[in-house]
Amino acid sequence: MKKNINEAFVVSKRFDKKGNPIAFIDPTKPENNNTFKYKDILKDYGAKWDGENKYWFWYIGKNKEQWNNVYHKFIEPA
Repeated sequence: MKKNINEAFVVSKRFDKKGNPIAFIDPTKPENNNTFKYKDILKDYGAKWDGENKYWFWYIGKNKEQWNNVYHKFIEPA
């Protein structure tokens, strides 16, 4: 049985080092503390861990339709 995250994390957008657009849980924002304890849920919904920058992220595609698809199928359910 899967559980949803009961906390509201703030998701921000940026580009990774290769220029790919990503949505990420910004660790510098106070409401985004302790995301690692939700690692299993985040991974179940397609999030990747950036060990160098210490945040969870999703590749979101290059257009609005791709972003909406990733958001509604992966980010929002997590």
